[in-house]
Amino acid sequence: MNSAGLQVDSHSAWHSCFPTCHRRISFGSYNCQAMPAHRPLRLILTMLALDIVALQSTCESWGWMQQQSSQLFYQRNVGKYQVIGWPRANKAYMSRVSGVLLAFDRRKFPKQTVAQIYTPPENILGRAGAVRFRFRSGIDLCVGNLYLPPTSTPLAKEIAADIWQWAKDLLLSLPRRCIPLFLLDANARLGRIPSWSVDGTALRGTSSFDKENAAGKVFRQFVEDTGLTVLNSFSSKSAQSTWYDSRGHHGRIDYILSFANRLRNIQSPVVLKKLGFQLQLPHTEQLADHVPIVSAADFIIEYLEKKSRPLPRTAVDALVADPGFPSLVNQLDQWASSAQVQRVCQQAQDTSNPDLLWEVTNGALLSKIDSFGCVSDFRSFPGESLAVSSLLSKRVEFRNLLIHAPFISLGKLDKCSIQKQLSIIRSQLQVIRRSEWHLRQKNIAVHMVESSRKGNFRQVWQDARALVQRGLGPRQRIYHHVSAYSPSTDEWRKFVQQKGPLGGSAATIVWDSSWEELGQFFHLGQLPLLPTSRLALDRDKQILPVNSTWTDALSQAQTDFDQVLQHLAKSRGFATPPWSAPQKVWKAVLTSQGAFAKLIQLLFAICRFSGVLPLQWLVSVGIPIWKRNAKFGPIAFRVIHLLDALSKAWFRSIWTRHPHTPAPMVFGPYAKRRREEVAIINRCIQYRLAKRGISFAAALFDQANAFNSIDWTYLERPFVNTLPQSDVHFLQLRNRRSLCLMGDAQNDVFIYLSGSGTRQGDTPAVQEFADSFQRIVRPFDRLRYNPLETTFLVARHPIRRSNVFLGSSTWADDFLKWIILPNDGNEQEHILDVVSGFRDFLEPSGLDLNPGKSQ
Repeated sequence: MNSAGLQVDSHSAWHSCFPTCHRRISFGSYNCQAMPAHRPLRLILTMLALDIVALQSTCESWGWMQQQSSQLFYQRNVGKYQVIGWPRANKAYMSRVSGVLLAFDRRKFPKQTVAQIYTPPENILGRAGAVRFRFRSGIDLCVGNLYLPPTSTPLAKEIAADIWQWAKDLLLSLPRRCIPLFLLDANARLGRIPSWSVDGTALRGTSSFDKENAAGKVFRQFVEDTGLTVLNSFSSKSAQSTWYDSRGHHGRIDYILSFANRLRNIQSPVVLKKLGFQLQLPHTEQLADHVPIVSAADFIIEYLEKKSRPLPRTAVDALVADPGFPSLVNQLDQWASSAQVQRVCQQAQDTSNPDLLWEVTNGALLSKIDSFGCVSDFRSFPGESLAVSSLLSKRVEFRNLLIHAPFISLGKLDKCSIQKQLSIIRSQLQVIRRSEWHLRQKNIAVHMVESSRKGNFRQVWQDARALVQRGLGPRQRIYHHVSAYSPSTDEWRKFVQQKGPLGGSAATIVWDSSWEELGQFFHLGQLPLLPTSRLALDRDKQILPVNSTWTDALSQAQTDFDQVLQHLAKSRGFATPPWSAPQKVWKAVLTSQGAFAKLIQLLFAICRFSGVLPLQWLVSVGIPIWKRNAKFGPIAFRVIHLLDALSKAWFRSIWTRHPHTPAPMVFGPYAKRRREEVAIINRCIQYRLAKRGISFAAALFDQANAFNSIDWTYLERPFVNTLPQSDVHFLQLRNRRSLCLMGDAQNDVFIYLSGSGTRQGDTPAVQEFADSFQRIVRPFDRLRYNPLETTFLVARHPIRRSNVFLGSSTWADDFLKWIILPNDGNEQEHILDVVSGFRDFLEPSGLDLNPGKSQ
């Protein structure tokens, strides 16, 4: 749509391009059977000087590679390398010269990037092994080491068949994004006959000095079945012999395999004869065994990068404070007043289609923000101010001139003048950053004094910590931990379909594709929300109808709009999905009360009348936050949901419109109830019981994945019979129709519909869960009352003068229970009875205890 000079592109938030994420890696393979046993592994790795080293026949060289106590693999650090070795099994039929290891440079492959270690079955242990690495940058690499037995070895054909089959199974288990790299001693010879894949990719070149043997035929069949490319078969230099014996025989039996279409700038593999001679026995006069073969390449992953990345906080502040921002609002009002937009509004009202009106209004706002002047200045350096960002851009430009100076004509500028300009920019950066830092410290100090006068000592401590902050790290007061591993969509898909206590949310997958197809999903409107099973249909029947007339909807929309403005002004949230505008922008645009704001009021009225919400309001973006819990996979992350800023303010206005009075011993999500209060109360209880000589125990129960586990019927009990039916309907929709989008580094995405629980990141979620949880545990306290508890665990409310039970307290999903123990010697049985009874009590609501965190 194009009206009033404003281009509207409703899908600009997910239009994508195709850059490449690459990593230069050097790798090589060497069979060290002829190497002296006394030569240390560290020296061998240093002489090879590669990022990835695959060694075969290692058991005779280093004693720690011998299998002990049925250990399947060994892992240790050797110099700058991380070494993972697979010993030979202690079986009579296993050759003593077996054993393989993989060594990785820890500077390029940190330990936290190890995603999985693949160990073969016992019959081929010591003949194969693989390690998978995953980086946040998008690189997913699986490195395998294969050591095929010589044809003269007993059972060579059977062992080789098992190794090839294990390698095929490994390839089938890898996701599409993973790049395999096999470094192997195949003990097989390939001829000059080329091989091609179905799509025309060359799998094997014609460079060879050998004649194909029986083992080579099996090897060639493996290459054609898997589509791997033999990298050292495309030039006479790379196809040189990698094995020699004392009788003058030689041949190429070591190979490097990978997908050639996933590599760039491949260095032709080189056979290092001189280095092989140095690695052998000192008194040999000629090559008598294997020599290393090495190569290097750029491992790439093509992934989608969103053009409209979320704006940093500094960019949003500069956008709203820009003198030209009122003109942007005026342009939006002119666009909203045009006849074409009014026709769309009438169509949305007649068809009760909020998706249509939201797509037009939200798309207009996003497109106008992207075209605003100061926004583009923050793209290169989003963490800096506008003044610093412009200087950094100039610095990059001059540095690029210096780098390319030998290859381009600099015109009037020479190296000296460029270096002088860089020196001036460096001085200016120091002055500006120093002045900005002093201004920041001054503002924090003023805010801290104001907070102290108001008695807000929590804010005083926050400001004090901010004053001493100077950077990242434990000594500089910022604790940001970023995981080097990010689960793939395949892993997330299986994880979210589990039940809540296991980490999922009993989800149903409704869409599976990529970022570039996301616009097509939003074009589906309400279609993804239709029930697809009998269970889903029964759950939808529990949603109360709206039953609002158009007059009621207009009145409710006016109230919604006024309260949304208030909540937008109070909200401290910042992060939004890529299809949403920041909260401060919405506040600045709607405060003007112009024609564009009238469109938003009309949107609220259509939602109130039809009982339908825009699809984008129900879809959140799941952001995995690493929990540092020594676990692996999706369970090592906590998912925080990013929701549209306007929809969050609208739901918050509905939730806060009605009072929610918590129980006396419920803490956490409520104002003026601090953690110090519950700590002092529990210490007083502890003192009272100890003073009277009563045996007691304090049991702290933690719920497993509580927010995603609780059943909707229990979650809605606090408000379903107390709030107006029109408000209950939308509070039910935000849970029962909640969709979440999950993606990975390759920008494969899927959207799932939750089957239980509420979303962390939604404004009412914490209080909603706390209200429901206290109603669940309150009957459990009443069932556990005994005379001692009613005497020592009860206090009188200072204002209401009513009795308050202090024997249990809740903090979000944590439940503390004081247990008075009988002095009969069965204290442990009594505690276990309380714990098992609490688990049985929680089961109908879908919750369960987390045994690892309960104390």
